[in-house]
Formats: sequence, structure tokens, C-alpha cells
Amino acid sequence: MSKAKYITYSNTVGETLYKNMKKNKKIIISGLEVNYSSKVFGTMEKPYKYFPKRFVQSPAMENSLCTILAGAAISGLKPVFVNNRCDFLLLAFDPIVNIIDKWNYMFDGNSGKCPILITAVIGRGWGQGATHSQSFHNFFSRLPGIDVFLPTFPSDIKNIYDYCLKSKKPSIILKHRSLFEIKEKRRRRNFLYGKGNLIRKGEELCIISLSYGTIQSLKVYNLIKKYHNKKISILDLLSVNPLDKKQILKVAKKHKKILIMDIDHSINGLASEIYSIINQKYKDKEIHKIGNQFVPAPVSINLEKLFYPSNQIIYNKCCELLRIKSKKNLPEENENFLGPY
Repeated sequence: MSKAKYITYSNTVGETLYKNMKKNKKIIISGLEVNYSSKVFGTMEKPYKYFPKRFVQSPAMENSLCTILAGAAISGLKPVFVNNRCDFLLLAFDPIVNIIDKWNYMFDGNSGKCPILITAVIGRGWGQGATHSQSFHNFFSRLPGIDVFLPTFPSDIKNIYDYCLKSKKPSIILKHRSLFEIKEKRRRRNFLYGKGNLIRKGEELCIISLSYGTIQSLKVYNLIKKYHNKKISILDLLSVNPLDKKQILKVAKKHKKILIMDIDHSINGLASEIYSIINQKYKDKEIHKIGNQFVPAPVSINLEKLFYPSNQIIYNKCCELLRIKSKKNLPEENENFLGPY
């Protein structure tokens, strides 16, 4: 039977976990509701079907479970700690910060490794409100001992899961809930640790983004090209630790105008860090940041439209930077977006 032409984000998570679990019997999966009927947006269906005994369903005990799984990793297993919501991962902040992040550095480096993989779902879901739709990559990015990835496309998911499941270093993968049905043509793409992808090339403006922000940026790219016959560059950052500073400076050198698009607040985090990196090297660039409003996420759909930067808002900002007149009331495109490759 021939393979489907397109792959989805959620299916790719499951397929990649299955293949790695087949090769490595030390991989175990644990977390709240990992064997629930929805199987974490469908991502756990295939691995659970073939390896149900390697799933450890837990009560709501994030702090204790994370500590237990850290111990399992130190002892030689490869645990995957699954969180349906990143918000509740904060309950495990103590073992993440004080054990997992620092383990390889303590005891004169003789304490071994702690290669746990932590995954969590982030981002907007209508009506999720202040405590169920947050993104904490800005928090985790300041931990020097943990890799932090935010894959955008199915091919990114495959490469990053493959890397993390083989890595001896602890890792965090944050998956935006608006990406699970994203489609992409089947293809093999190289993965370079710590490197982003320049997925569109233009001349006057570059958007630096990540995760679902890249999907929005691609839609805005299409609008700018369609209505104004201009092309913009898009740099998709796949990780925030490590951060691809070299490529950030490379695109900054080639563009006079830069828009930094984050899926969190645009202050005191990734957007400000990137702004600082560019501004220290190039003083003549016009740099703007865009992100969520600096308030907790609302529940009301009308307030959500003001809280999250819409495609229209991003498009308007691009037009402002390009000194072109923007079109008003553009229709939102279908969320079932096909990848750029």
C-alpha cells in the first residue's frame, strides 16, 4: 500500500514515537491521561497500540512524577513526560530547574546524565482562558542545561523527536495546539541542531518567528505577494535553546526591516532577546516586535481577538514597515494549512 501524499503533525508525532520505541526498549511514556481516549490529540494512538505496557498513566501529580521520571532517566531509562497542557508543567518547575537542568553539572560532573524528554501542549484554544493556553518557552529558554524546541511542521516534529529520543541531554518539546492538523508533503529534510529554517526569501523585510507564528507569517507572506507583489523573508526558529544567533544576524544583515513575531508576550522574553542581538550588531535596522497583549489570556472570543495578534494585525504591521497601504478586513484563511515544502 502506498503512503499518503501528505502527513499531519499529530500523526507524525505518533509515528516517530512508535519507530523509536520499536528500536529502543528503554523508552517509556508517562503523564496524566496519556492513555485516555483522545490519546493527547491523537499523538499517542500508534505507540499505545503497540506498546501499552510502556505507558504509565498517572494521577495529577506533576511535581512528583517529574522527579520520579528524572530518577528513571538518571538510572538508564529514556522517559517521555507528556503534558496535555504546558500550564500544569509549572507544578514540576522545581525538579526541572533544580534537578534536570543542573544534574550533568553537579558532583564534579560524575553524576551521569538525565536524558528525560518533556513534552507539552501550548497556545490558544478558544475559551481556554488565563490558565490553560499559555506558552512558557521564554521561561525554559533561560535554563542552560535543557534543549527547548518548538517544531512548526511535521518534518520538524520527526527530526526533533528523533534527535531528542537519542540525545543524552534533557529536552523540552512544546507543541502548539493549532498545529496538530497542519499538513505537509512527505519529504526528507535534514536537521541541524540549533539551526532555524529560512523558509521564504525576500528583500526588504524579514519576519523572525516560530511555531504557530510561522504559520501566520506564511499566510501574511501570501497576502503581501498577492496584493502588493512583494516578497518577504521568513526565518522559522525551531529552538529557543539553543538560539540560532548566527542565522538571526545573517538575515538581519541582508534586511533593512525586521519583524520579530512571538507566540507569547513580546516583552521580557525571546522577542526582546532577538531585538538585543540584532541591535548590538546593526544599529541601522528598523526592528519591530509583535506578540500577545501583556495581560492574562481572556476567555471571551471577542477579547481573544484583541489578545492574540491576528493575521490582519501582522499583515498591517508588515505593510507599515514596507510603507505600503494595507487592505482592510481580509478574510482569515483556512486553518488546515499545507506546509511550505
